[in-house]
Amino acid sequence: MKCRAVQRKMSAYLDGELNTGLDDFEGHVQECEICRSKLEAMRLVWERLGSLQVPEPIPHFYTRLRARIGYGRRKGIRRRIERLMVPVTIMAAVALGIIMGSIVGQNGAIEPTASSVEEELIESYQLNSFEDFPSSSLGEAYLALAFQE
Repeated sequence: MKCRAVQRKMSAYLDGELNTGLDDFEGHVQECEICRSKLEAMRLVWERLGSLQVPEPIPHFYTRLRARIGYGRRKGIRRRIERLMVPVTIMAAVALGIIMGSIVGQNGAIEPTASSVEEELIESYQLNSFEDFPSSSLGEAYLALAFQE
């Protein structure tokens, strides 16, 4: 058995809970000085802790404790509601925006005229650079195809 495995099992050994590998554990502790000294130090700490007196709780300690636990539950419910309200509020705002956009789109839609569409295309694709091309050039062919009526 390796030292690391023995040191992990020391607490269980001192509590009398180590059933499997007890012979290997005790054999390693007898051979290894480091593990033996750590086991003795842990045993000494447990003995000293066992000799301490348990203090008496202050009056009404359990009543106050139960009240605080109940208060924490109410606080937890409030937190859950607040966490739920943020996504619900965002979803409501998005839905309202979609509804308002569709209403405005139906009532305030401006029908584009052919000349305004042509002007927008010319500006957006910077087609005004093709205006001065000679006849039967690539630029003239492109403009003819783009604005066929």
